[in-house]
Amino acid sequence: MAAIAPTLGQTPGANAGTPLRLGGYAAIAESAWMGSVQASEVLEPLRASPAAAPRGQVVVPRLPRIQLAGLYTRELNIAEASFVLMASFFTSALLGALRQVLFNAQFGTGMEANAYYAAFRLPDTLFSLIAGGALSSAMIPVLLSTSRSEGKDAGLRLTNLVLTTLLAVFALVVFLGEIFAPAFVSKLLAPGFDAETGSLTIRLTQIMLIQPLILAVGSVATAVLNGRNQFVPTALSILGHNLALIAGIQAARYFPGVGIFGPTLGVVAGALLQVLILLPGLTGQDARIYPVWDLFNERLREIVRLLIPNGLSVSINYAGFIVDTAFASKAAELAGLPALYNAWLLVGLPIALLGQAIGQAAFP
Repeated sequence: MAAIAPTLGQTPGANAGTPLRLGGYAAIAESAWMGSVQASEVLEPLRASPAAAPRGQVVVPRLPRIQLAGLYTRELNIAEASFVLMASFFTSALLGALRQVLFNAQFGTGMEANAYYAAFRLPDTLFSLIAGGALSSAMIPVLLSTSRSEGKDAGLRLTNLVLTTLLAVFALVVFLGEIFAPAFVSKLLAPGFDAETGSLTIRLTQIMLIQPLILAVGSVATAVLNGRNQFVPTALSILGHNLALIAGIQAARYFPGVGIFGPTLGVVAGALLQVLILLPGLTGQDARIYPVWDLFNERLREIVRLLIPNGLSVSINYAGFIVDTAFASKAAELAGLPALYNAWLLVGLPIALLGQAIGQAAFP
């Protein structure tokens, strides 16, 4: 219950467990505003007989408490979800800072670091253009509308249709990316790199291109879980990327032959870890995965229509990143691209901690 502090005029022996009325507002049980019972169950008796409430008492509220039982699959309200996601983003930011310190200490601003930062641009851009966070904002309203109007089976079929379509699109894009990576890197992404750095960038790009294909599964799972207000799996999956990268950097540190391929493989392992964290959240929800192919499905077309404006916005941002990388590759100093990458990490930190956390929690 909410804690009660006595004031002058309080009646001795007043029942501390009774809802109180102060200035027209009721002090309701903590269990009501935390969602374990309906608030109306507490407030209605008080409205019916306001004279029964003791007067002259002050309510000292406690901080919200999140129930741990079944937390992984439990539906959260906005306050709980915002807290969980902000805690996750904050922890991920700390891990990201640690990751960057370890990376800078291991690779500095030399050839390997430049190749790594440049190589990450293409897979990151492809994933963000086709899926990324935009998929959740496009898929959640359509999925919820389908489930409510046509039933859970229709919602499940739509989920599998989106997943099948995404995997097919990403498989084609990744295949083409593997073929055209040399031309893309040398002519557009990093024209200023010397032959050795450019060759390494191409190899790292081709390895990292596996990441979007794996994250396509994770993006659909995230949309489904967020649509059900199950944010704990999403929050935990956010940590997977940095944990895998830290492991890859440490592998490069303790096994010198690994080199820059340690964090590069860490990018792929991080994507796989994110998916493995998300999938258990779907258990017990009749979540069956099966292929569905129907490009003329009206619901799928609606999701694509919603994705287009988001895709245009993201394409402008990532086109800027590619241009920045191209100019940095021509800089007189090798530290240009690593410095730019580290600066962008700092700029994006407040957005990740506040904007993304609250936005994801409030959207469903």
